Amino acid sequence: MSNPNQISIEQGQSLITNFHSDPKFADQPNAISFNKNVFNELLNQPDAQALNFYFGKNINGSIALVIIAMDSNKNEISNKIMDIGGKIPPDNVNYSPFIIQNKSE
Repeated sequence: MSNPNQISIEQGQSLITNFHSDPKFADQPNAISFNKNVFNELLNQPDAQALNFYFGKNINGSIALVIIAMDSNKNEISNKIMDIGGKIPPDNVNYSPFIIQNKSE
């Protein structure tokens, strides 16, 4: 059985291109990177079943993600909340089909 959340590379590229084509988001990073220990730490909490990602805005105006685990009753587990992932500029990844080169063009 396939995962209903899984999308194709082409669908991912389209979503990302649509985002970066919007002038409101032209100065935003290509992606935000988190090491797997962030997810492990959140998901290793008792009864953690899912992660919620909230969009935020840093003081400098760039997008931020706030990540919090959710239990089996759909309650957020506020013992640990993560943020401040690494911003990914186009030259910081060896290969990705999702990096938009020359976003301003």
